[in-house]
Amino acid sequence: MTNENEKAHDVRAESDQLKVQLEANRLEFIHTELDLGHTFLQVALTTADRSTRERNVGNATKAHDAAVKFLHDQTLMTLEQREKLESSLLRLKQQIDNFDAP
Repeated sequence: MTNENEKAHDVRAESDQLKVQLEANRLEFIHTELDLGHTFLQVALTTADRSTRERNVGNATKAHDAAVKFLHDQTLMTLEQREKLESSLLRLKQQIDNFDAP
């Protein structure tokens, strides 16, 4: 029975490690989406072509929305990390909304 207990313990430990890695990857993805959103807005600001501008603002919106979705699913982060990400998401959303304003 000890061998089975050791196997169960090993499986739980591996599962815990995988969860931590998943959360770290999710956090990195959120940061990447935020960076992409800002990059798309920069491209939109620097182009004279209306379709390019609209496409990049749309891409920035998609990046924002993806980051929001993954932040909602994120469970292992400090309150400070969450507040910083939420603040960055709010700034990105405001920039997108201001860009779309007439």
